[in-house]
Amino acid sequence: LGDELVAGRPSSAWVLEPRDALRFGYRVWLERQSGLVLKLQTLDRQGQVLEQLSLQARQRELPLALGLQLGHGHSGQEAGQESGDGLDHAKPFQCQKMK
Repeated sequence: LGDELVAGRPSSAWVLEPRDALRFGYRVWLERQSGLVLKLQTLDRQGQVLEQLSLQARQRELPLALGLQLGHGHSGQEAGQESGDGLDHAKPFQCQKMK
C-alpha cells in the first residue's frame, strides 16, 4: 500500500485507526491532484475489510475544494464542549499515511 494507481489516477493511501472501540477503522485512497476519494475500505477491529467502495474510472475533471484536514477528526462537538462520556471527540481517529 502507499502511493498507487486507483481508477487510473495517482493516489495516496491513508489509514484512519480508531482511538476507541466505538468506531470502525478506514483505509482511504485520495487522488493526489484533487483529494477526491477514489477508494474507501471500512475495517473491523481486526483490520478485516467489512465493505469497500471504489471508483472504476474518472471520466471528467471536476472543480473540487475539499476541506479535509488529515489527522484532525470532527465529531460535531463544538470546541470546548464536553460530551460527558469521557471520550476525546475532538480527535476520534489517528491518521497516518500507509507505507
